Amino acid sequence: MILDNMWGNKSWGKAYVKQAVNDDYLRQQALTSLAKHTYKAEVMGGNLSGYLLNEYQKVHDALCHIPNGDVEDLWRRSTTALPSMFSNLCNDGPMLYIGLLALMNPSQVSVVQLAMLEQTATRLRYTFSFAKHIITIYPIELARLNNFYRLLDLKSKMKDGCMSYSPAAGSLGLSLEVRYESRVLNVSFNYPGAKSERDALKDVSFSIKAGQLVVIVGANGSGKSTILKLLTRYYDTTSGTVLIDGNPIQDYRIADLRSVTASLTQEHTLFPLSMSENIGIGSPSSVTNLDKIAQAAKLAGAQDVIKNFTDGYDTVLEPVKTAHLSYTGRGNEDLKKEYEKMEKTINVSGGEKQRLVASRTFMRMLSEDIKFVIVDEPSSALDPGGEYELFKQLREARKGRTMIFVTHRFAHLTKFADLILCMKGGSVIEMGTHQELLNHEGEYAHLYNVQAQAFT
Repeated sequence: MILDNMWGNKSWGKAYVKQAVNDDYLRQQALTSLAKHTYKAEVMGGNLSGYLLNEYQKVHDALCHIPNGDVEDLWRRSTTALPSMFSNLCNDGPMLYIGLLALMNPSQVSVVQLAMLEQTATRLRYTFSFAKHIITIYPIELARLNNFYRLLDLKSKMKDGCMSYSPAAGSLGLSLEVRYESRVLNVSFNYPGAKSERDALKDVSFSIKAGQLVVIVGANGSGKSTILKLLTRYYDTTSGTVLIDGNPIQDYRIADLRSVTASLTQEHTLFPLSMSENIGIGSPSSVTNLDKIAQAAKLAGAQDVIKNFTDGYDTVLEPVKTAHLSYTGRGNEDLKKEYEKMEKTINVSGGEKQRLVASRTFMRMLSEDIKFVIVDEPSSALDPGGEYELFKQLREARKGRTMIFVTHRFAHLTKFADLILCMKGGSVIEMGTHQELLNHEGEYAHLYNVQAQAFT
């Protein structure tokens, strides 16, 4: 009994390194990883779920006839029948011996002894088999079931609208208005589950005309990013209304609104896909259009970064884990070196990574469907010169779309803004153009002068 359970897992206790090399399997793992919270904001905001599900179905169909499992299970299944025959012979050997002894000398063996031996052998075999099942399989299957039922219980707390978003012919941007339903101009909001009783936004009111360039400024925690989350309907207001082209945002289908929106935020990151798909997925309908992908990379200043990669646009900067080193193998230096070769990654600077991520947004902006662009602190790893060039390219790619910037280094942006919203403590305390707010000599003028002194 013991031999059967030990022999069936030849790799247990051995030093080995394994690596997955099937392209379809690796792509399946990469697509599965995009369900992580890390990528949630961009997958939702970019309406990427349909594309990702279709791609997952393709690799799932390609893998349906290929066995899947851990290395021990696959190893055992790949062995010949000889070890199994030998282990069965060892398990049943005592019974065969007693049986032969009973035939040759019946007086030495009773039927009761024979029955007890058979029962004991069966129970021991079952015990070891069940123990093996509990140790190796049960935890894995339990985790899978737990994830499955957790996903079944997920329900969107955001009620979808029924109205499609169809911008007027020739319209390049969309208009936005934040107001209270009884025309007392204020919107308030607090994050669900927030411990603080203070609203993240309080008595906020403003209007943005279609095609305007808007810059939101203010200290950390003033509510700048929160406003963007309401305008893109990641959350609904606690009180008040957000209007898009004159209609409450809740009336529109969420997918329709996100299909006309492009965003670039500090939360965006690289996907575990090729560089080409990382950029092209910004516009799923053009994901294989290499000319557009190269154009988007150029706009973001990422073309030189990609040229330095040996595999160019086929490079996967942050691939899924493909190799595993057994516990026993961790003390084997030769195996460790092989493992490190298998998991080799390409390192890029924070600024280079942000340019690569920005390429995806430019790819999205190359689509004529985009009417609204939001940019939220995407350049923390860029030097001032790099940030200036990125924001300049974003402004020039706007082409009449409604665009909102949130950034700490705003001095080079606000001079071009049609509207500036200055926030403090969750409220809009000033609004107007750059010159109007400087003349007012309030909070905006103070923030602007501080920045001007810092760079002189």
